[in-house]
Amino acid sequence: MVTGRRRYRKISSYVPSALTLNFNFSEAEAGFFEAWYSRTLNEGMEWLEMPLQLPA
Repeated sequence: MVTGRRRYRKISSYVPSALTLNFNFSEAEAGFFEAWYSRTLNEGMEWLEMPLQLPA
């Protein structure tokens, strides 16, 4: 069993500090997302990794 603080390694030299996203969900999809966010991400306290397609 590992104890102590988590350590993170830098994998990129450029990482944006803030990102604003807009999601276009139907009412049912929005409800599913809100439940997933609440239960799986512990109200946003857990990490989320999401691939993004950004302009080069």
